Amino acid sequence: GKAVFPLSEFTACVQIVATHMAQNVAVHGGDEEARFSRLGFWSPRIKLLYARALTAYTQACNREGADPSMMVDEVFVTAQVSVRPFSLSLSLCAYPFSSMGTCQVRVCKGTRPESFLHDFQLSKDPRGLTRLITPPIADVILVDPATKRLSEGLVSNFFATRFNGRRDSDRTRYTDYTLVCAPLETIHCGALAERVWAICQRDGIQVTFGGPSLSDAVAGRWSGAFIVNTAYHVLPIDTMHLTDRNSTAVEFGVCPLVAHLQEQLLLERHAPAPAFL
Repeated sequence: GKAVFPLSEFTACVQIVATHMAQNVAVHGGDEEARFSRLGFWSPRIKLLYARALTAYTQACNREGADPSMMVDEVFVTAQVSVRPFSLSLSLCAYPFSSMGTCQVRVCKGTRPESFLHDFQLSKDPRGLTRLITPPIADVILVDPATKRLSEGLVSNFFATRFNGRRDSDRTRYTDYTLVCAPLETIHCGALAERVWAICQRDGIQVTFGGPSLSDAVAGRWSGAFIVNTAYHVLPIDTMHLTDRNSTAVEFGVCPLVAHLQEQLLLERHAPAPAFL
């Protein structure tokens, strides 16, 4: 949130990245590792830069003809760090929320690069996929070109749902649906993804880790799809745009399982904190 910037957590992330980079160049001499490993070095700099960036962002929002998608309470903050020569920059962009509580995604070939802090890796995206995350597109979902199965988003975990009940059922019971996930060894599991699996285990919902098949989505065999992220928890997908010659768009309606998981995570999010007596 723009008004509730997690300064300490963000600063710690930058400190970890910079220290790792400084260790890599330490073989050539220099005192960067000693300086950049201290949180006190980064805190005032990030605090100042964020204030300046937020001011510039607010001014851009207030300009005549400003992009309406910028008028949101959530922003995506990216830090770019160089240790030799030293440089630090922050950039802000709008988080592409839908007023209807759903989102659209785009499917592209590729895998998310290995990184202990993937959000920083995105700032050096060699294929430029992050540029596709522009309203109404909330994320880019990656598909393996060999298996044609979807794995994860650039900034979120991705899930699909499939109906497994009888044909004559009313399709309103969430337990009649299966959650379809990518194999664990092929994705970066976030804390919310683990909560989704825990809710499924608790509520008797079947889960398969075979990977969501793109052909099943095009054939209409999915009941729904959604992404999870710490910013918006569960965000149902209403349209999935494929990167093909026909610019195929797969649309989804309301899925009882997606609605149930969204409700349960929201309840956990707003549950009162434990009191210590």
